Amino acid sequence: MHTEIDQQVVARFFEAMDALKERKDIRGYQTFCNRYGIDKRNLYKQRKQPQIQIMHFDWLVPLVTEYGISSLWLMTGLGKMFLPMFEKPQNGSLD
Repeated sequence: MHTEIDQQVVARFFEAMDALKERKDIRGYQTFCNRYGIDKRNLYKQRKQPQIQIMHFDWLVPLVTEYGISSLWLMTGLGKMFLPMFEKPQNGSLD
């Protein structure tokens, strides 16, 4: 069984995945799984049952290296989800 911290990291992983889908950085979970060699059944099972221990560290690495998710945020919840260089302008801002 996952510890409370493990479950929080799992929750942030899926929060980040949902943000990437919303930003259209990824099409969906299946696309992510195919791209990074993750068994999609395990990912979906982890989503439905966050208390079980299925997640591997290699699920987290692409979020950080490819999509600019802050490793500090992912592991601790501190700071912003996206590194500044990966943040997208909001509400039509030209910044």
